[in-house]
Amino acid sequence: MGKWLAEFKISPQTAILGDVGTFDPRQAEALFREVLERAKNTYVTGSIPWAEKHHPELVEAITEAEQQFDRAYRARDMAGCRKAAQVFERAIWDVVTAYRDQRPLTADEVIQMFGCDRTWNLTDEQAQVLDTIFASPLPVVEAAGKRWHSPEGWRTHAAD
Repeated sequence: MGKWLAEFKISPQTAILGDVGTFDPRQAEALFREVLERAKNTYVTGSIPWAEKHHPELVEAITEAEQQFDRAYRARDMAGCRKAAQVFERAIWDVVTAYRDQRPLTADEVIQMFGCDRTWNLTDEQAQVLDTIFASPLPVVEAAGKRWHSPEGWRTHAAD
């Protein structure tokens, strides 16, 4: 085994620890592609433009993570690439989570959240929430611990 290690210039410590300290550009690129694919699957359309307007620090965290990955890649630091990829994925998740928590829900999301196909399948509590939303003159209504667009909100804030 020692001859094999010497031939490929791998120290016994590196052989025991695996790829710690080694850098493979293809592996680093594949790592970032995987993170991008997962981010694409969790991304909610409109969340980054919303965050740019309301929480620019969240978007800055994404940019910083991209730069951190670039620095680690150029330094041939595989551990740094892994860490930056995790930071990037977390930054995307933070934007999506903040967006989901702040934006009013759509009617389709309400139906999906309540787990029914039609309004006549609503429980009495769910129907009361819906009545509150539709009766409100406000564009955004807080009911049942969530923020919702009322009919007025759809008319006046559909572009938001």
